Amino acid sequence: MIELKNVTKTYPGQSFKAVDNLSMIMETGEITVLVGPSGCGKSTTIRLINGMIETTSGDVFIDGKNIKDTDPNRLRMNIGYVIQHIGLLPHLTIAQNIAIVPKLHGWDKGRIDKRVVELLELVGLDPGITKNKYPLQLSGGQMQRVGVARAMAVDPATMLMDEPFGAVDPITRRGLQDEFLRLQTVMKKTICFVTHDINEAVKMGDKIAIMNKGQIVQYDTPKNILSHPVNDFVQDFIGADRMVKKLNILLAEQIIYPIEKTLRINESELPRAFDLMREKGDYHVACYIDNAGRAVGLITKEMEKKLVGNFTIEGLKGLIADNQKAAVHHDTNLSDVFSQMLEHNSECVPVVRNDDIIGSAFFDDIRIFVNKEDDE
Repeated sequence: MIELKNVTKTYPGQSFKAVDNLSMIMETGEITVLVGPSGCGKSTTIRLINGMIETTSGDVFIDGKNIKDTDPNRLRMNIGYVIQHIGLLPHLTIAQNIAIVPKLHGWDKGRIDKRVVELLELVGLDPGITKNKYPLQLSGGQMQRVGVARAMAVDPATMLMDEPFGAVDPITRRGLQDEFLRLQTVMKKTICFVTHDINEAVKMGDKIAIMNKGQIVQYDTPKNILSHPVNDFVQDFIGADRMVKKLNILLAEQIIYPIEKTLRINESELPRAFDLMREKGDYHVACYIDNAGRAVGLITKEMEKKLVGNFTIEGLKGLIADNQKAAVHHDTNLSDVFSQMLEHNSECVPVVRNDDIIGSAFFDDIRIFVNKEDDE
């Protein structure tokens, strides 16, 4: 969708190149993150893509068309653009801010009003409460959501996002990141996303381009960059905790101990649960089945240790219920799985899909899997 060919940008009076012979392809429907230290050329690159500044040499193509052959205003009208400080016009209501580009496209009032409501609902804001307010009446996180909604007003195939969540607090930032990733699973936009934060890059990107001095040092998937940094600059930029960062891109379902491989224990077998597990051999975990045949909990070796000298059925059921509180979804990243284990003091947590237990995740398997991925 977006291609840069031998793009260079030099500003008058500067001896260095802000962007230096940059070539890359940003795939359709993916989030490509540009990340690097201040002055590396990432924000310049995004401005070159939407024609805010012209290349000194080289070409930028969007959907196969050279942007030099497109009217700059028409080009920008068909690209969603989100910036760090949002850029909402303070004298216009939220609805009027979102309506700016649709009006330029000649949409009628009914179509615009309908689209405003759709977009506010999409980004998690109540249209009835929000649309007639002015920007300063909203929180920073709410304004950022409106900025995203405005960028999507005419449903552009391409979006450019320059430090979009950098001006909000860490808690709000995580929420906005999660919400945008949820939206992207539906929208499938082609997105160029600029950040200086490697953690945000790892979380948001399908691909990451690490830049320095106007050039790309490494362009690859987050997994490959974390596992195989190409040089000392990339390794230093990622940080010494790169193995910990990998936990954010690996999922519970990748280390799952499937329920089919566990011992299934029903209500009548609870008194002999641990004996049955020992008879099986490697009795890490059993799956507790209720009278309706539904998997409702896990029984682990840890529970036996806690019940030594004081075993009761009610006590075991209580531990099973406590273990259930630590349950994670199959698409939960391993960082959050690990946090659940620590919070609930458990080496094993249930993994669920659509509220059904499909298996279990173990602390040791996280360590083994991450190391294995790094070796590969």
